[in-house]
Amino acid sequence: MVLDHFAACTEAELEAARQQLFNGLLDDSTLETLLKVGPQPINRNMKQGLPFIKLGRKRLFDIAAVNVWLRNRPQQNAPARRRGRPRREAA
Repeated sequence: MVLDHFAACTEAELEAARQQLFNGLLDDSTLETLLKVGPQPINRNMKQGLPFIKLGRKRLFDIAAVNVWLRNRPQQNAPARRRGRPRREAA
């Protein structure tokens, strides 16, 4: 059985297996760091369809799937910035 193989592994072999298993997957904090955002935008985007995998309480994000999802979102233009004080309305 496959699990019997891992029971006889050293810590270094287990760590190598973890690296291979989670290759391309990011946790919440790593994704936040890469995108330079906090947890609220990640949670909000998950409700809008940001792909993730849930393992227990841990959420993992496939970097390739996140990249595709971000590129397929409609681009948004920032609203024109108003400068100066607002004008008073005539009485």
